[in-house]
Amino acid sequence: ELRKADREFWDHRAQTKASLKDLQAILNAISFLKERELDTVHALGEYLSRTNERMNELRKEVRSKEQRIRDIVALLNADKTVHDLQSMYDEYSSIRWKGTKERFVTTHADELEQYKKAQRLLHKFGLSHPIDRKSLQAEKAQLEQEIEALRPDVDAVQAELDELKTVSYWVRKVVPDALPSRAENGKSSLYETMQTAQSKNDLSDLLDRTAKQVVAPNQVETQRTSQHQRNETL
Repeated sequence: ELRKADREFWDHRAQTKASLKDLQAILNAISFLKERELDTVHALGEYLSRTNERMNELRKEVRSKEQRIRDIVALLNADKTVHDLQSMYDEYSSIRWKGTKERFVTTHADELEQYKKAQRLLHKFGLSHPIDRKSLQAEKAQLEQEIEALRPDVDAVQAELDELKTVSYWVRKVVPDALPSRAENGKSSLYETMQTAQSKNDLSDLLDRTAKQVVAPNQVETQRTSQHQRNETL
């Protein structure tokens, strides 16, 4: 009814097409809620909160592993840099004459900076050249496998969140302020926010009524459209 009111000034065919599209979306939303036995706004809020928390946990785990992989790559590169530039740095260190050393620095400024930067990174992780490259490469491969193993879970939870986004859209149509887009302070969980929505938490009857009522008006509308098309043909 709300959607129909929004389209009051649309032409007849556009209204019918949009109504049928809405019908399918609404029935999908109702099916989603019923399958998960979510018959109150409060229950929906708790479910959405749990799903978001699960996604955050998965993302945190993936990001942690990805960061470690980046660190390993950086360490391997730093170790190689130290290896490649060690003889140059030894030559620099052996120079005793100030003028000669200054000229060497001018000529090899970039290489010296790369060497020192690589050494600083190794020291930051408590390592020194040469590092155990095989061990780090094996750890990197293991982390990549673990990330790949998490992908199905991430995809499944994301699909659930996508469905919840659609369902929440339709719930807000009938209970506008029961499901805020975000917590007021930016940190509270949706579950906590839902504690203020108790006066609007009963969707059981609404779902049953909608499932029955949403079909009838659209069936009538479809019949009218068919009759209108037959009249045009005649």
